Amino acid sequence: MNGTLSQGIDENGTAPATDLFTYNATTGAAITLAVNPLTPDQLAAALPGATGGNGNALAVASLANAKTTNGYTFAQFYGTIGGQVGSDLVFAKNDASTQQSLLNQAQTLRQQMSGVSLNEEAENLMEFQRS
Repeated sequence: MNGTLSQGIDENGTAPATDLFTYNATTGAAITLAVNPLTPDQLAAALPGATGGNGNALAVASLANAKTTNGYTFAQFYGTIGGQVGSDLVFAKNDASTQQSLLNQAQTLRQQMSGVSLNEEAENLMEFQRS
């Protein structure tokens, strides 16, 4: 959006001196995104040579339908990411459930292999004592 606005002019016919949005690329754009407190006359809504027009504002509005992110509009891309996160969550839960079942099965098998029957041992002890 800043790139599109930078190609326009404000009400005074000058290029914008300040971007509409700011962010810190080092820290992370998503967490540091902020809007600069611009007045309406500072927005570069017009195209060069058309002071007072709205050509650049229309260009900004058309970004909503532009396929700028991996061939998707912003809304489509956001929906795709949301769907992928949901799908990944389902797979992770299923995998965790499978792993828990495998653990339970391994513990049961170990118990069966190494388990001692107290009844059988008592019987063996009594037989040993009789002899």
